[in-house]
Amino acid sequence: MERAIEAQRQELMEQAEQSEETYLNTREVKQLLKVCDGTLNLWAKRGYLVPIKVGNKNMYAKSDIRRVQTGNKCESVASYLKRKEK
Repeated sequence: MERAIEAQRQELMEQAEQSEETYLNTREVKQLLKVCDGTLNLWAKRGYLVPIKVGNKNMYAKSDIRRVQTGNKCESVASYLKRKEK
């Protein structure tokens, strides 16, 4: 019973976070994911982490960054990150 309640709380928290999306700039994303500009450009071309243009700047949804950080990503991104860490 406690697990069900906790799972429901977690789901509600995720829904609240999604409704109030925050965005990070390129510099912040590079620091969080420990990648370079070239990697972000490659991911944008392949559709893994697509930026949103705000004026002349690229902004990234925090939920997308969290998805990449937590491993909820497609196989090619996971293998790319593993090669990068070695």
